[in-house]
Amino acid sequence: MLTSTTDGNLPHAQEPCGLPPRPAAPGGSRYVPPALRNRVPTAESSSSLRDVDNTSESSERSETTEAPAQQCIRHGASSIVGGRAQNEDVTCSFADIFDASCDVAAPPDAPEWRGFYAVFDGHGGQEASQYCGEELAKALVSAPNFPADIEQALRDAFVRVDEGLREKYEARCLEVGEEEAARTGSGTTALACLVWGPDLWVANLGDSRAVLCCAKRAIPLSADHRPHENEAELARVEAAGGYVRDGYVCNHLATSRALGDWHYAMKREGIVSNSPDVVRHRLDPASDEFLVLASDGLWELFHSSSDDLGVRSQRAIELARGRLMQTYDAEACAQYLTGKAEDVFHASDNTSVIVVTLRDAPPRQANFRNSSFRRDGSHLALRAVELHAERLGQQGGLQRKGSVNEMPRGAPARRRVGASSLRESYTRSDQAAEEDAAVRSVGTGLDSSTVAESGGGESSDSDDEWDRAPPRHRSVASTPAPQDP
Repeated sequence: MLTSTTDGNLPHAQEPCGLPPRPAAPGGSRYVPPALRNRVPTAESSSSLRDVDNTSESSERSETTEAPAQQCIRHGASSIVGGRAQNEDVTCSFADIFDASCDVAAPPDAPEWRGFYAVFDGHGGQEASQYCGEELAKALVSAPNFPADIEQALRDAFVRVDEGLREKYEARCLEVGEEEAARTGSGTTALACLVWGPDLWVANLGDSRAVLCCAKRAIPLSADHRPHENEAELARVEAAGGYVRDGYVCNHLATSRALGDWHYAMKREGIVSNSPDVVRHRLDPASDEFLVLASDGLWELFHSSSDDLGVRSQRAIELARGRLMQTYDAEACAQYLTGKAEDVFHASDNTSVIVVTLRDAPPRQANFRNSSFRRDGSHLALRAVELHAERLGQQGGLQRKGSVNEMPRGAPARRRVGASSLRESYTRSDQAAEEDAAVRSVGTGLDSSTVAESGGGESSDSDDEWDRAPPRHRSVASTPAPQDP
């Protein structure tokens, strides 16, 4: 059950200083509370917020007679600079949100699961994103209404951190002058996730994105605040006296909500908002597998001009799920996604990813017999060529600058994928099927007719490579963010 509202002031927090650390478990940031080791949290939920039914995948839950999965939270993060001069992204992850500070102790009735994860995509420098990464969790746990009213506490925390950035900007104006302070001003998007017992809370402003994998299906838990793609945000900006031109708010920002940016008059006038959208989701270990939080540097890679938000999210989830089926390690999965962004898609933007696994069992393997795996051999052909390249000692993914059919006459022969290579690929890459499907959906440069033409011959030894970088277009948000009051 997913609930959300539209439309964040506070200081510090964590478990009290001097307490012994939680027992560590092998394999990364994993801790299974004693109270939850032998039981499954209930999946009931009630809320006055917007409800989204995610029970359509109930058939997926009854496919196996295995013991029911139990809630078990682990996380991992990765960030790359991409093609930028510096990495302005910041991530923060706490298995226990009260570890963010020694100033606030966990209340006696606090649940065992209380993790906090956030991604900040900075612009204009690192100051704003770095400050938010250090202060947002502290602001949340020190809010007077936390945890009694988590929704309002999240909103207040966003506002308090933004006020801290305003104070830093005003102090710099006094120090170096307003002109110099404006020249070095910065801002950031903010995407934060709180696991509080069986509830998952997501607060977002900007264009980073949180996507839940529920029974193999991508469930977006946030909406992009890009007014040129989001009619509700465009209406809010115009009502506040602003305008959008060529995709930018008042010719400056690509997003209409951000923290910082106090050097812009449009922020001081309220055109750029610091109020987040807040979503609550009741976790169900039977179907909710993992969560991906990432900056737009990741999501932009899975998209073509005809795609919507759901399609792009599904592609990324398929890649992540395929990796978790191979190695149930959240950090390795996050590194895998940023590695794909850098090595295969040649990311030009900073890309930051946090993967949060939500249960003690990895995703189940896909049912190839009933899937599209056999109906379209393009992703399988790509995998076969990659395996052939590995045998030749080549490293990294193949590159594609266009499909085979787009090559001019007289171009050197392309690699051909024989039936034996396909059979070998099918045998060796069961768990990689979902990853291959995601790469295929971005575009592989092969289609089923190309595979058919290959006959039974072996792959060519041509030095030509496919460029697997997808076309880069702006995303189109399919779920408009509600207006601020």
